[in-house]
Amino acid sequence: MPIKRNSKLVSNEQLQALFDDFESNSTVLEDGRLSFPGFRTTQHLREILPDAFIVKPALRRSAAIRLFLRALYQSRRDGLLTAEAVIERAEEFYRQDRAVRLKKFTLWTKIRARGMAQVQNLKFNWADVSIRTVAELPKWLRLEPFENSSIGYVDPAQPNHSGYVILSCRERMEDDAVDRMLDALHLLMALMNIYETRGSWTIMSGHNWTAGQLRMGPFQFVFRERKFLGKKVVSHGVV
Repeated sequence: MPIKRNSKLVSNEQLQALFDDFESNSTVLEDGRLSFPGFRTTQHLREILPDAFIVKPALRRSAAIRLFLRALYQSRRDGLLTAEAVIERAEEFYRQDRAVRLKKFTLWTKIRARGMAQVQNLKFNWADVSIRTVAELPKWLRLEPFENSSIGYVDPAQPNHSGYVILSCRERMEDDAVDRMLDALHLLMALMNIYETRGSWTIMSGHNWTAGQLRMGPFQFVFRERKFLGKKVVSHGVV
C-alpha cells in the first residue's frame, strides 16, 4: 500500500506546524508511553492528518485517522517527527493489520419503535453487514449487569419493553468492524424513521422536521467471535 504526501491539501509548512505543536505538547515517558500534561483536543489532528497523505487503495476516513494517529504517536516515541517517518510507520502498521485474519464481529443494541411488532424479525444485508431485528437475544449475546471502568454501572436489560437489533460483519480490527456496523445501524435508524413518519411533519424554528419514532438504547455491545469486548479498562491522558 503506497502512501504519498498530499501537499495540495496540506502544505509542508502546515504539516510541520502540526508536528511542532504535537511535539511541544507531549512527553515521552520512560516506559515509552506518551503523556499530554496540558489537555488538548486531538480533533485538529483527526481533521488534518488524513488529508496530508494519499493512500492507495483508499481507506475509510475513520480507518485513515486511526492509522495516521498511530503512526504519529509512534514517530513521536521514535524521536523523528517528519512526514517520511510517519509514512514509514503508517505503511508498517498497515502491513501488520492486513496480516491479521478476518474475524466475525457482532454488535447489538436495544431499539424501541411504535408498532414494535412490525419491525421484529426484519433481516437484510448492507455493505456486507448483516442486520436483523428480534424480540429476544440469542443466549450467547445475553449479558448480566456489570461495571465498566469508564462509564460505571451498565444494565444491558434496560430499557424495558424494547426489541433488539443485531449486526455482524467480518473484519480484521475491532475499530473497523464497529465503524461499519454503526454506519449500517444509522442507515437502518434513518430508513425506519422515514418510514414511520411518512406524511407526518412537525414545525420547529421555521423548518420542517420529521418526528422519528425509533429510539436506540443507551449502549451498544460488541463481540468478537462470541466473546464480549465491553469490560476493558480505559486509561485517560496517557497512551
